Amino acid sequence: NELHRARRHKLDLSIIFFDLDNFKNVNDVHGHQAGDEVLRRVSGTILQEKRLEDIAGRYGGEEMVLVLPETNSRNAAIIGERIRANVEKMAFNWEGKEIRQTLSGGIATYNADTPDVLSLVREADQAVYMAKGQGKNRII
Repeated sequence: NELHRARRHKLDLSIIFFDLDNFKNVNDVHGHQAGDEVLRRVSGTILQEKRLEDIAGRYGGEEMVLVLPETNSRNAAIIGERIRANVEKMAFNWEGKEIRQTLSGGIATYNADTPDVLSLVREADQAVYMAKGQGKNRII
């Protein structure tokens, strides 16, 4: 719906695709209940930092997406970086051990050549792979 609205009204639209860094390690070392708690806390951070009109969702596994209506790539980067930094600061104890988590994010912004939502998601996903390849814990 947001893509159609952006196209029709010639509005900006960006998405950020987030992927938790080394999340398998959390499950392997601390167990799946700890992994679930990490997902809840990261999701809570995203929900706290998003604007009312933004749409946040879990894409699958440890991947989350944030849809940013009327947002250009520069402003999406500001939002993404704020979320990334807050997740990096997040720490909690699980059964006497400290758990810390980081995430990488990829931004894609709608333009007149964007054919559909899937293309926008693919572009954001490719940006996440770039962020991971450049050392993780960054927004591209």
